[in-house]
Amino acid sequence: MLSFAPETAFLVASVSVQGFNPRFTGCSMARIERISRIIPEIRMKALPCYGMLLVGAALVFSGCQGAPHDRVPVPKRIVDLSPPLSANTLELQLGQRVVEFLGLPSRLRFRPVVPPTPDHSFGLVVYELPSHTGAHVDAPGRLLKHGERVDQIGLEKLVGPARVLDLRWKGQRSQIEATDLENYQIDSGDVVILFVGYTPPSTNSDWPKYPTISRESALWLANRKVRAVATDAPSLGDFQRYAELLSQNRPPEEVWAERIPLFRAGIPVVEGLVNVEQLLGEDRVQLIALPPPVADRSGSPARVVAMIY
Repeated sequence: MLSFAPETAFLVASVSVQGFNPRFTGCSMARIERISRIIPEIRMKALPCYGMLLVGAALVFSGCQGAPHDRVPVPKRIVDLSPPLSANTLELQLGQRVVEFLGLPSRLRFRPVVPPTPDHSFGLVVYELPSHTGAHVDAPGRLLKHGERVDQIGLEKLVGPARVLDLRWKGQRSQIEATDLENYQIDSGDVVILFVGYTPPSTNSDWPKYPTISRESALWLANRKVRAVATDAPSLGDFQRYAELLSQNRPPEEVWAERIPLFRAGIPVVEGLVNVEQLLGEDRVQLIALPPPVADRSGSPARVVAMIY
């Protein structure tokens, strides 16, 4: 009985059936030619097992056909939705009025603890970042006592098909109503991106102005069982309204009316995105928002990207 290595068996069957086709076998022409010279002898001496050889080769081929990217879809484009973090990120993104209202530092600190050397560009640096800086994830635990913290959010909630809603037609101080959302196709399991065309305040005394969602919109999205809600705005709600309601000692259900329905449904919120306009007109978009799993905290900056297929 003839015996030969599995690779040779695969090549013999490939050449016998397909002819000299390096693309089919994934091997060089020289190797195929060497194997092809023994095919006539194999056909005569091993005819009884030739059918088995072809079956085995087919099984091998079914598991090995093509390069990995032939089996796993490769995005045609990857869009970074996270702004770079620098010392003045908070002022650039929120404006001085919001920075003061939230009690945040005017500038982020990047403190070197191991200085660079002549042979190396960087040493060791300590970053001091507020938990809701730049592109960031808000966990349900931000408002709910027993809600998921950022390290407890299932990754399946932070990775999924995205639906971009172009809401730039809404007024800067208007609310996004449930009737507005009904104009778009939103399916269960979608990551809904509310694109409002956010522009930071132009002066230190201004509050940011952008469309915010209403409580009814939040309930509508929760009932739709969306995976997550994201936006290019720094918040789903209005900072000026927050300040006014908090100064009046209003209850949390009123202050955070647009967030609580989402958090009660276990839906995380992703805020502070950039480059969302690059996703318009794309039908197959997957959003990935991965915050570091900071233990027992309500949120964290995240690297957020969109994969366009």
